[in-house]
Amino acid sequence: MIEKNMLVKSEELQEVNPLPKILDFWVEGCGPCILLGTFLDEISKKYERQIQIVKLNAAEATELQMRYHILSVPTLIFLKDDALVFRHVGFDGKNHTKEKIEDEIKKLLN
Repeated sequence: MIEKNMLVKSEELQEVNPLPKILDFWVEGCGPCILLGTFLDEISKKYERQIQIVKLNAAEATELQMRYHILSVPTLIFLKDDALVFRHVGFDGKNHTKEKIEDEIKKLLN
């Protein structure tokens, strides 16, 4: 499940959905952000009802951007029980990058 353009305050994040989460920090006009978004669409179908993907425009979600120290985009933040368990910065669209992200999703679900 992907929640697009969700504006969520940090205290509301856990209330939205109790599933493990991937926060996708992006900005408009970012090529790697677009590539990563396409990949996350595929992932959301594969892991439907197991994880929640929340797309956050870094320019608008400033509270969460500060909380997770987002310095560049795209950045993925993996959360389990509201704790940060993995961070991935950047996206080149290469298979090894996709495999690394998917490996971390599998860890998130265990």
